[in-house]
Amino acid sequence: MSTPNYSIYTGFWTNWSYGKVFGSTLTLERSDANLLIAFVAFSLTIIATRVWVILCFAFHLSWSSSLEPRDTIHHQRQTTLRNSPGPIGTAWTLFQIAWAWRKNRGAHALQKLALPIVCCILLAIGFAASAGFSSRISVGSEVLLSSENCRTMEGSDLLHLFIGVNITIPQLKIYSSVVQPWRLRHIALATNYAQQCYSNNSSPRSDCRNSIFIQSKLPLPKINRTAACPFDKRICVSDDSNLLVDNILDSHIHYGINAPPQERHQFRHVLHCGPLVTQGYKELFRSAANQSYVNYFYGHGGGYDGKAPTHQYRDPGDMRKELNNASLSLGGWLRQYTLMSAITLLSTYLPWLPW
Repeated sequence: MSTPNYSIYTGFWTNWSYGKVFGSTLTLERSDANLLIAFVAFSLTIIATRVWVILCFAFHLSWSSSLEPRDTIHHQRQTTLRNSPGPIGTAWTLFQIAWAWRKNRGAHALQKLALPIVCCILLAIGFAASAGFSSRISVGSEVLLSSENCRTMEGSDLLHLFIGVNITIPQLKIYSSVVQPWRLRHIALATNYAQQCYSNNSSPRSDCRNSIFIQSKLPLPKINRTAACPFDKRICVSDDSNLLVDNILDSHIHYGINAPPQERHQFRHVLHCGPLVTQGYKELFRSAANQSYVNYFYGHGGGYDGKAPTHQYRDPGDMRKELNNASLSLGGWLRQYTLMSAITLLSTYLPWLPW
């Protein structure tokens, strides 16, 4: 499934899914990221050397004394710390000193040299591991999409954008050849995505997992099939067998709008419905075209007489008669139950206009 190209923000930003501190993120191009990782590893080597120099100075200063006489091992240790070649080199030199004194005062030499040797080894191992794991600074694949267009333009918006208020035949040709195919392509992409990613398959396709959406699927709403009557109990068929659908979507979790908690919003949609009593609230009506309708009166009517129906539907019995007589046409009852996109409708009738 092909997806459109989106511009990605490069630079410092905050991924609010992890908070202000742990969510601090730097997004770079792939080549720049490789250079950054190499420089970080090189910098850790230099930092390790400087840290050991500071530690050697602290050891040398703490063990220095001009008031008390010291033995040869002390002076050898101080000389080594004063001229330290690095953690590994210093550890090797101190080990050689301890080995040289192994037969004569070996325990005393080990007592004086054990601490700096252990510090050298631990520091070398720590910074070697840090240099090796420096590549882990490149973690995850989450990026921040950057776009100046913060809304999706509907078909009417595009029509006015390309055509304007006064529509002419040449402008309709431009709309039909430029805007309409673009819109149809996005409808096809959305349809393919819904078919591939909203199936009941427990292991979604890689296109769904790696899509631009923060969530490949939106959560299902909470459904209560034993809800109370949403209207006056006198017009409900049942008092406790109605439907209540409740769904809450979060701008950060579900929509992927990166924002701190105080700037987020939630969208809640509640649908509460139930079957109604029709006896005493409906009447049959026959139009001038000799077609039967059923008018339902459940609220204040409009119109000139103040008695317009709340809803009006074709009479099911009349429709079954038409079906049995095989007198259906596209302009008949079928049109009431056919759904189509507005762009699809335009693509059907625009080519037949008298250009």
